[in-house]
Amino acid sequence: MTVAFLALGGWTLYQRLQKSDAEGLALSAVAAWDSAKPAALAQVYDPAAVLVDADGNKIVGLDAIAATVADRGPDFTVTQVGGVTTTSDGAYATTSYRFSGDGQGIGISVIKVEGGKVVRQWTFEPNAAQVPAAK
Repeated sequence: MTVAFLALGGWTLYQRLQKSDAEGLALSAVAAWDSAKPAALAQVYDPAAVLVDADGNKIVGLDAIAATVADRGPDFTVTQVGGVTTTSDGAYATTSYRFSGDGQGIGISVIKVEGGKVVRQWTFEPNAAQVPAAK
């Protein structure tokens, strides 16, 4: 009985750590997009990560993801909105955000975590509105 209790306690602690890692990674991903710095993105994303953007396009690899962030322009900003939800095993995290600059609106991001990095991300931006470029 004691062994079972200790095993359950250990498993519970493991799950909490996994969830907190996924939560932290989701928050770091939002901050990395906001900074638009390749080094910040490299700390969050696996080199072979796949991003499925709001239009359904697949962006494959860290370099392509960094280029996508850079293409949003110097005025692009991303701000975390609300909390982060994670699966009990810490394999997935969901977060919401607000963005402006190259377009504006809110979005939801779902990330898949493996080895302490984002390996896949899906983004949804249901009310994105294009903002005319400054002349």
